[in-house]
Amino acid sequence: MKKTPAWTRTEGKAKAGGLNEKGRKSYEAANPGSDLKAPVKSGDNPRRASFLARMGNMPGAEYKNGEPTRLLLSLKAW
Repeated sequence: MKKTPAWTRTEGKAKAGGLNEKGRKSYEAANPGSDLKAPVKSGDNPRRASFLARMGNMPGAEYKNGEPTRLLLSLKAW
């Protein structure tokens, strides 16, 4: 039985939202040519601004059953 990639499972996801290092490496292995980088946590980095602009307009709820969704967690993490 083939195991699913870490980025699709809990072990590859950061509790604060987004992917952890194991999840990023797993995604890169499954998708050759990709180069995922760790989040930029502060400052006025253009990558950070671009991510926030894209993710801030994503459809979907911020909370589900009283718990924040992964979308909200990743926005807060960045």
